[in-house]
Amino acid sequence: MLQVAKKRGQQISLYQQDMTKFRINKNYDAILILNSGLVLLSNHEDMRKTLFRCYLHLKDKGIILLDLPNHKVEIKENNFSQEHKQYFFPKGTINVIFRDYKNKDKWISEWHSFVREDQKFAGFNEYYEEFIYDPKQLELDLKSVGFKILKIFGTRRGGLFNPEKSYRKFYLCQKAY
Repeated sequence: MLQVAKKRGQQISLYQQDMTKFRINKNYDAILILNSGLVLLSNHEDMRKTLFRCYLHLKDKGIILLDLPNHKVEIKENNFSQEHKQYFFPKGTINVIFRDYKNKDKWISEWHSFVREDQKFAGFNEYYEEFIYDPKQLELDLKSVGFKILKIFGTRRGGLFNPEKSYRKFYLCQKAY
């Protein structure tokens, strides 16, 4: 992915580091952690370490935006679900079976894909594992690291967060001190 990004945006600095330990000699006005990036970590301690690294790399009163799943709703509505989708493209089709389920403290999503293009078949599988975080613990960690939670949203466009209905949870926080 880094190679593709370098080809598309040669003026962008890219880094490949462990997010719990990253060090860049630069501070930023804002840091975004999108698409559930934080829950790809294994536990709350690694999440807290990552938040601290972000804190260190923000300018005074800098902003961090976290995009996280609301596992409470995901699990309630989709635990042990299986769904099939078919996608069409000019020379063929892709059929995907999606499976979602809870396994201990992980939310698992498996994608089994079957491709038909012209007279050829191919297939591939994708496996995603998210740590089912405790929102109260995350909020304590944000505050202990030095962030002030400014707002919590329920949609990418700033809609209200509803703990019983929102699939996503967006934290807008500011470096407090």
